[in-house]
Amino acid sequence: ASLACAPFLFNTNPQVLKVGTRIGAWCAFGYAAQAIALNHFHISASETAFECSLQTVVVAAWLAAQSGHLPPRTIASVTTAVTGVAILCFCGGTQPESNALIPTHYESIVGALIALGQAIGFGASYIELEKASEDFPQDAQALAAIQCMVVAIFALAAAKSAGADFDA
Repeated sequence: ASLACAPFLFNTNPQVLKVGTRIGAWCAFGYAAQAIALNHFHISASETAFECSLQTVVVAAWLAAQSGHLPPRTIASVTTAVTGVAILCFCGGTQPESNALIPTHYESIVGALIALGQAIGFGASYIELEKASEDFPQDAQALAAIQCMVVAIFALAAAKSAGADFDA
């Protein structure tokens, strides 16, 4: 996707590149938090998905702090979204196999805190993207292209640091 979008970056306003890079970095931060929580702290996919859904809370709280008020409609929307995801993630479904990696109490707490980075990273990227879309309405393709490139660069760097062999 990054290479396919690259042509949109030619003759792009440097300010758009700067903003798009920041949005992509926030998004990459969210993905990094997700990967670390899942792979290093053995947090379940359900818990990680639930914590990712808290990005709705991050966005609503940020907008409330900016505007000085939180409309009841927003409270209802966020509550409905988080409740729905909680039901999907924690009610029913399959239980882990007996030989599945079960996190320790310490791993659960630290992993859950790290997983909250998803909500912060993705939520911040949405907030930044909304402002960028207002400031640069004609540069949506360039914004998307630079975001994809930044996330790809972070992902490749993370894979390489984890020992990925790209020559195989």
